[in-house]
Amino acid sequence: MAAGSCMTCPSHTSSASGSDELTDCVCVAGYTAISDGEACTVCEAGTFKSAVGNATCSMCPAGASSAEESDEATDCKCLAGYSGTSDGAVCTPCEVGTYKDVPGAGECSVCPAWTSSGEASDERTDCVCVEGYMEGLDGVECTACHAGTFKSAVGTGECSTCPANSESAAGRALCYCSAGFRGEDGGACDACAACTSVNPKP
Repeated sequence: MAAGSCMTCPSHTSSASGSDELTDCVCVAGYTAISDGEACTVCEAGTFKSAVGNATCSMCPAGASSAEESDEATDCKCLAGYSGTSDGAVCTPCEVGTYKDVPGAGECSVCPAWTSSGEASDERTDCVCVEGYMEGLDGVECTACHAGTFKSAVGTGECSTCPANSESAAGRALCYCSAGFRGEDGGACDACAACTSVNPKP
């Protein structure tokens, strides 16, 4: 290299016109280093850095993430399963019974009828049938178990016929004892004992 020629700054750094020191080479946005004049490393996914220099990359707000090499706070977008009003803001998890299957700002969607989901659900198929309702697939509207049947578990599956001496209304999770029988809901039902007179005749 000829005497007096300019030298290239290290990887992912830049300098102002007329720079005369290696330490004038500072990290570009989206990159960080321990000190000026060194090669810079990329900001990892979930972080960002909008300023030049050797400052550390900042973490995205709660419930949000960003791609590698992000150089703006607005590169932090809500994760699927989280909602927010704008990019770069704090995101909140979708409430029970809702879901959001795409990243970015926006509201969570309500699960189909007679289904529910856990907090921060990120797929429509996270919406599963509630007790007393059935369907062959997750993520679709569920139908009530017919009278005389029950379903005590959440999710897909068939309704079961009530045990002997018990019955149910439509959409029930448990059966109850029929008239003339006694027992806990969902349990065995025994015939009631014959009535006896309080003061039997001699």
